[in-house]
Amino acid sequence: MSSPSLQQALLQQPENKSKEELDQEKQAFDIYRKALTFNVVSKYDPKINQLIHLSSYCVVYKFDDEISDWEKLDYQGPLIIYSRNFIKSKHAIELQAKKKRIAKIRSLQTKNKSNDKSNDNNNDSSSSELPPNEFINDANLVSITEVLKNDAFYEFGIIVLNRSKVENFSLGLIPNQNLIPDTLNLKYLKRQKDIDGFDDSNEKFIIEKNGELVIIKALDGNTYGLWLFDETDREYIYKLLCYIIGA
Repeated sequence: MSSPSLQQALLQQPENKSKEELDQEKQAFDIYRKALTFNVVSKYDPKINQLIHLSSYCVVYKFDDEISDWEKLDYQGPLIIYSRNFIKSKHAIELQAKKKRIAKIRSLQTKNKSNDKSNDNNNDSSSSELPPNEFINDANLVSITEVLKNDAFYEFGIIVLNRSKVENFSLGLIPNQNLIPDTLNLKYLKRQKDIDGFDDSNEKFIIEKNGELVIIKALDGNTYGLWLFDETDREYIYKLLCYIIGA
């Protein structure tokens, strides 16, 4: 009687594996790929915190204002979008302290109201409450000049691991709601944004999609186009970048 070992070995070929086994192998491979990618990116940006998305192939273009056309740059390879360990600006630290003070005051006001049930003039007492302030939050408010001088403020990053040469393409991102113009204080900024026709396009990131390009207008004034072959991946990256900057 022949040994069944050869037959058993043939049954273990990939095409004969169960769906569960194939799914487990795929999951293990994805974990390995993400870990490897994380380690590679960390060599170029030690502040990487978490991988968000990985595309297998991307070509970078830059818009040339002089000829009003796209110039293909020498950057092509896997594209990675990731979050970063960023530093908080002095504005964010000040606002966090202010938020704590206001929360404490409101807590005392609420406590006083609940204790003073005999007071019928609730409308008068409510007028002394602090008004809500949309700027008092945990946002990392930072001026554009600070961001351009120190990339530690960027909360997210994009990198194309270049297959053409040693140098990679990289770009930092920060939500537009966290950016404040250098010459404007918060009250003036809010007032200007309430005015119809106020143009702040030069003071924020802009994400667009045109054909096979996902377009990023950066804070330094340069406009880049990310060419991605897969339409589904292109659409996902466009929506992801819009979400990151709060568009």
